Amino acid sequence: MSGGAADNSGRGHRPRIGIVGDVRDAIIGPWDEVVSMVPHDYVSAIAAAGGAPVIIPSVEPYDEAPEAALAGLDGIVFMGGKDFDAKIYGAEPHPENDEHDEMRDRVELAIGRAALERRMPILGICRGFQLLNLLYGGDLEQHLGDRLDMKPHRDVLGEFTRHMVTIEPGTHLAAAMEAGGPLAQEGDVEIASHHHQGAGRLGEGLRVAATAPDGVIEALEDPRLPFCLGVQWHPEVTAPEDGGRLFRALVDFCSSHPSTA
Repeated sequence: MSGGAADNSGRGHRPRIGIVGDVRDAIIGPWDEVVSMVPHDYVSAIAAAGGAPVIIPSVEPYDEAPEAALAGLDGIVFMGGKDFDAKIYGAEPHPENDEHDEMRDRVELAIGRAALERRMPILGICRGFQLLNLLYGGDLEQHLGDRLDMKPHRDVLGEFTRHMVTIEPGTHLAAAMEAGGPLAQEGDVEIASHHHQGAGRLGEGLRVAATAPDGVIEALEDPRLPFCLGVQWHPEVTAPEDGGRLFRALVDFCSSHPSTA
């Protein structure tokens, strides 16, 4: 199968891109409900890039049999959300941490391991970036505010902040971003941010692909795999502009390398 724009036009194969969902309380008309959900920005960004989004709920069957969640998918996105349970990486929870979701933690770790075993294309976003570091044996810095100014990364809860990141030349991230055309500033891009945690000890085999001006790691990748990338920012918020480049890169890669599963 050929890749590129022809496959993403909507007339041919649209790669199936999974997104692991969250469980949240919601008010729907007169009803108070618990919903399995994915914010629509992720769904629309994948669709606009030429992919076919598939939502995977965080439920026990996918913890027990993660390969069932990946069946028929060409790639997968791990989205933002609550903090991971610090005990996963051998730490005591910081007072600033969210109340974790044990089932989502388990499901994403299981699906992530299975996706890596398959060498499936992976894009991790915010929490998904942190998941990638955990999958490779790294850990997390639980609260950046203990050592630096939090305002560039998360100023007001529920509002994205903007700051520049510098992308390392020669990385897969650089190639993905540059495939969408020249950046406004060579090597630099403005991103949307909302996080208080970051990568601590790097997972074995991962390399840093981008940093913030204050030195916070903003992107990680496995250079041994053709598409295994995590960004600490939220490209779905700035799609279809610079943020859309990452979703297009993922979908284009999946178009050129369709799953045989």
